Amino acid sequence: MKDESSEDDSDVGCPYCESGSGCDHLLLFFDATDGRADGGVVDPYDFDEIVAKAFVKVLQESTDPNWHDWRINELFEQIDDEWAATMLTATTPELPETLPIDFVFELLDEAGGAEQPGSLFDQSGGYCESAVRVSYAKDPVATCEKAKHLLEDRLENDINPPPKRRRRTRGEA
Repeated sequence: MKDESSEDDSDVGCPYCESGSGCDHLLLFFDATDGRADGGVVDPYDFDEIVAKAFVKVLQESTDPNWHDWRINELFEQIDDEWAATMLTATTPELPETLPIDFVFELLDEAGGAEQPGSLFDQSGGYCESAVRVSYAKDPVATCEKAKHLLEDRLENDINPPPKRRRRTRGEA
């Protein structure tokens, strides 16, 4: 992989073992040109499934969620009555469209992943170049699981916010 934004022509690799290609630290290799995950332990569709299950919970309970992320809110607003009926009866509910990959990378970074900065291009596929996004982690499986739990916790708090604690005033015991 090459960093097109870099002054030199050096390869970009894993920040943990400095490997130039797929290593045990690879969290997600995403081919932005083709819009698909091509390596790592992360399957971006797992995050779609988590969001779809949260949407089903909201539809079943007829609650009015307060989505804190605009991308989640935008996806939820796309669900019309027909799509809602399909989601409620499906064994594996699906979203109207996939989560933006930026959202997945943000969750991975927050969970401890290290996305490679810069404008990365990969020529491993032969003659053509692909724009790629790559993230590594010291323990990719644990980082992926942590990112999923972060998303689940956020969605749960958006659906069922924790009760506000009442402040005590002076004179109260």
